[in-house]
Amino acid sequence: MRKIAVLIILIFSVVVIHAQQKNVQSAYRYLGKGKLDKAKEYIDMAVENESTMTDAKAWKYRGMIYYDIFITKDEEFKGLDDKSLDKSYESFKNAMKLDKKDKYKNDIILNLSSVATAFYQRAYENYQKEEYIPAGDDFFTSYQINNEIGANDTITLYYSAMSYFKGKDMKTAKNHYLTLAEMQFEEPEIYTNMAKISLVEGDTLAAIDYNKTGRELYPDDLGLIFSETNIYMALGENDKSLELLNLAIDGDPSNKSLYFAAGTIYEKTLMYDQAKKYYEKAINVDPDYFEANYNLGALYFNKAVELLGQADALNLNEEEKYNALKDESEALMQKAVPYLEKADSLESSDKITLQTLKEIYTRLNMLEKLKGVNERLAE
Repeated sequence: MRKIAVLIILIFSVVVIHAQQKNVQSAYRYLGKGKLDKAKEYIDMAVENESTMTDAKAWKYRGMIYYDIFITKDEEFKGLDDKSLDKSYESFKNAMKLDKKDKYKNDIILNLSSVATAFYQRAYENYQKEEYIPAGDDFFTSYQINNEIGANDTITLYYSAMSYFKGKDMKTAKNHYLTLAEMQFEEPEIYTNMAKISLVEGDTLAAIDYNKTGRELYPDDLGLIFSETNIYMALGENDKSLELLNLAIDGDPSNKSLYFAAGTIYEKTLMYDQAKKYYEKAINVDPDYFEANYNLGALYFNKAVELLGQADALNLNEEEKYNALKDESEALMQKAVPYLEKADSLESSDKITLQTLKEIYTRLNMLEKLKGVNERLAE
C-alpha cells in the first residue's frame, strides 16, 4: 500500500509539473499570437507554482510578455498592468539568476537592453513634462540595467542626477553626483550643482571646495565662475566677487547679467562711477534690460536726493552753495528720467518705478507727465 501511495504521489507530481510546463508553453504561444491577456494569465500561473517558479525559461517568457504589454498600442491590452515595465525587468533579472548554465544568457541580455531603452524613453518623457522625480527614478533604473549587462552608461546616471536635482531631491542628486565625480565623468555642472546642494545644506565651506575642485578641472567654465561669484557675493567678499566677474566677462563679453552684477557690487560699495559704467554696458548689450535701466535711473535719482539733503542741511547764509547743490541735483534727476521712463515702458505695472518718476516729475515741475503718472497710480 505504501508503494502504491508513493507511486500515486509521483504520478501526481509529474502531472502537475507537466501541467505547469504546458502553462509556460501556452503563455509563449499566446505571446506569439499577440494575445497578451491570455499570455499574462498563463505565465503568471506558471511562475507562481512551485514546480516552475525556478524555471529560467518561464521567467524569460514573463519578461517578454510584460515588456510587450508595456509597449503595446492596443487599447485592449495597455491597461493589463500599470507596472508592466518594472515587472519585465524583474522577470529578466530572475531569469538571469536562475539560468545557471547560461543557456538563455544572450537572449536575456538582448531583452534587458530593450527594457533599459524603454526606461530611458519613459524618463525622457517625464523630464519633458517636468516630472523630475519619476524621470530620475527611470533614468537610474536604465543606468542600473545597462551596468548589469556590461554597458558603460554614465551619461544616464548624469541625467538621473540632474533630474533629482531639478526635482529638489538633493540627497539622491548628491549621491549620484559624488558617484559621477569618482568615475571622473567630464561635466563641470557636477561641481556647480554640488556647490548649490552644499549651500542648501548650509555648508558654505563645502560649496567653496566643490567650486574650487571644479575650477581646477575646468578653469574656463563660466558656470563654475558664476557659481563661485554668487557664493562670494553672498559672503560679502566684494573684491573676490568682482575679480571673478571680470574673469567671466572676459569669457562672455555679451552677457548682460555679468555687467549688471558688477554694477550692483560697485553701487553697494559706493563706487558710483564704476556702477554707472557697468550698468551702461549692460544696457548697451540689451537696451530693453529692465533691471539695468531701472538701477541706472535709480542711481542718478538717489544721488540727487543725497545732494538735496546736503543742501537742506546748509545754513541760511550759504545760499550760493545751496543753489549749486540744488542745480546739480536737478541735473542728476534729468539724467535719471530717460532710464526710468524706459524701465516703465518695459514693465508698466511696476509701482516702484512709477513712484520714483512721480517724485522726479514733481521736483522738476513736469506737470503733464506728473498728471499721467498720478492717473495710473490711482487705477
